[in-house]
Amino acid sequence: MKPLRLTMQAFGPYAQREVVDFTDAMKAGLFGIYGPMGAGKSSIFSAISFALFGEAARGDQDTGSLRSDHAAADLQTEVELVFEVGQKRYCIRRRPDQMRPAQRGGGETREAHSASIFDATGMSLDAITATTPGKVIVEKRVSEVGGYVVRLLGYGAAQFRQIVLLPQGRFETFLLAKTEERVRILRELFDVSLYRELAARLKEDAKDARTAIAQAIAIHQELLTREGGSSLGDLATFAITADADATSAEIAAKAADGVALTAATALADARHVDKDFVECEAAQNAANGLNARAASFASKREQLDGAVLAEGLADVDAGKANAVANERDKAEEYSKASAARLAAAQTHQLAIGRLEKEQARSDERRGLEARSAQLNQWRDALHASAAIRTARDAALQNSSASSAVLNQAIASCEQSRAAKARCAQSLTNGRQMLQQSNALTARRVALTNEFESAKRFSAAHNAHADAQTRPRGREGAVQRSGLAPRACAGGLRPGGV
Repeated sequence: MKPLRLTMQAFGPYAQREVVDFTDAMKAGLFGIYGPMGAGKSSIFSAISFALFGEAARGDQDTGSLRSDHAAADLQTEVELVFEVGQKRYCIRRRPDQMRPAQRGGGETREAHSASIFDATGMSLDAITATTPGKVIVEKRVSEVGGYVVRLLGYGAAQFRQIVLLPQGRFETFLLAKTEERVRILRELFDVSLYRELAARLKEDAKDARTAIAQAIAIHQELLTREGGSSLGDLATFAITADADATSAEIAAKAADGVALTAATALADARHVDKDFVECEAAQNAANGLNARAASFASKREQLDGAVLAEGLADVDAGKANAVANERDKAEEYSKASAARLAAAQTHQLAIGRLEKEQARSDERRGLEARSAQLNQWRDALHASAAIRTARDAALQNSSASSAVLNQAIASCEQSRAAKARCAQSLTNGRQMLQQSNALTARRVALTNEFESAKRFSAAHNAHADAQTRPRGREGAVQRSGLAPRACAGGLRPGGV
């Protein structure tokens, strides 16, 4: 906030209308307001505070006492302040509670506190007058004007008195205030809401990170407990053991595959042997059938011989011819049967030889059966190793997920530490600014003391000069100077302190 022009009417020691133009003083940067006690220096500060917030520079002063006791009854107490905030220019007017002459019937009537604020951006100081103060923002509403000014400046009357105004050495109130009070004032002045939200968000992130880490640790602990372990070292041991078991299972599976191939070859050979047994049994059955038919052939031959003897006389030639033919046929059948019997006997012998050979290989078959049983056991072991491998893969996946959560939590913690470091740096900068302010205050006190010493020396020097120049005795009356500020003693002197 930069004050440009202050107008006081019937205010404090100023019975008439007084205008203080801060334009040249603001260009100088650092300036002071000087004057003898009672000249109205503090009233200028009170007028600025009253115009902005409706309160005097001293919090214990009643606003009703701000009216000048020397002002005419028909001249209303009023304060007008033209100031700038950033690129915007404003004009604010206030009138305190006061008594004024009644318009009818004589006597006095009370006029209530009133305030108005105008937007004078783009207007020169000369253009801002009583009739053209600018665009109305709020008019004759004390509470709304007060709220607007607080929102515009970012602080209230109490902070204005402690930080900006610094009347009569009141800066020590801020320096001697408790830490909580100073923190509250600084937060209201510098709007650290963003950093407070950031700190709250960092606390929430840290809380979430701690929760995620706790959950990950719980998952790890559960897995370790399920597998009979108690630490991360046990988990690494389990992983190594699972890898070794998987490797052994793979080796056993490869060996089982080789044994299974050998067993399959042996099974094919056994099936060929079974086929030979079936063929041998078929040949034996054929031989038995031929033997049975040989006996029937012999009986038929005997019948044929009887028939031939019985028919010898009837038709010897025909019977003989038929008998010869029949005998020839029977002989041929017998020859065929004998040949078949001989072949069957040979086949039988071959089958017997094969059977004996296979019986001799019974020990080998028993060994193959035992080998097959062992292969079945290895197959079951292979299935069990596959289940172990699946469980190991699941455990490794859970471990990977837990590690990812842990890494995210560590990253969140690192971000929280970085943000904390930035906040600590901001706090350090604030402390440095406070130290600089303390140094400036000490410098101001020292300069004030030097100025007071210079004033006392000047007064003593003037008194000594007067004593040397004026005649002895009590001749001549001493004229007292007025209380109103003068050009050099009470006016604005750019470059002073």
